[in-house]
Amino acid sequence: MLQIDNLQVAYGRTQVLFGASLEVPTDSLMVLLGRNGVGKSTLMKATMGLMKTFGGRVLFEGEDITGLTPSKRVKRGIAYVPQGREGFPQLSVRDNLKVVLEATEHKQQSAIDEALDLFPRLVPILGRDAGFLSGGQKQQLAIARALVTRPKLVLLDEPTEGIQPSIITEIEDAIAAMNKASGLSILLVEQHLEFALSIGDHYGVMEHGEIISSGATADVAESTVRDLIAV
Repeated sequence: MLQIDNLQVAYGRTQVLFGASLEVPTDSLMVLLGRNGVGKSTLMKATMGLMKTFGGRVLFEGEDITGLTPSKRVKRGIAYVPQGREGFPQLSVRDNLKVVLEATEHKQQSAIDEALDLFPRLVPILGRDAGFLSGGQKQQLAIARALVTRPKLVLLDEPTEGIQPSIITEIEDAIAAMNKASGLSILLVEQHLEFALSIGDHYGVMEHGEIISSGATADVAESTVRDLIAV
């Protein structure tokens, strides 16, 4: 589904990615692990086309999309939910979803209904302005907005960070359902190691702007991954 090949990215003169390579198999859920500041979010942004690269390639379904704009990557079937849960705070929950729907080519109302099925907490607050939602509600809305595009691949950057415990489980369950029930491919940056390894089919560990280990989660012990992250 996704192949990140020797990607190199810099902020000004400071290089952040040093030839990062990673593959996300079709229909799989890959978790990207690593300490803060090792380049995980930069890798996600570069994959989405939000950061310029000076080396390497991004391939989606076998096609080189390195030169495509973020909007064209969305049309190809990639959705991105960044940290920060950005949205349209002045619009209602319903209108947040409708704005995204109107920007899609399919424009099928059923896409909104399917997203709300995964996040039923949003249904009673469809008329509420997004700016007045709790952190957990905003995160659910952010993922729902991404799903309205009917993507083939979703990039999720730490979706449970700073979320109240009562909502974390719901978000985790929704992520599992997105992958297992619909076959949606997911690249997930997640700090909760136990959850990440339990939900993921594959994993990648990042350190100093490179992927230092990757493989099937069934073939690796949690203690091994903890040691890698602690490097």
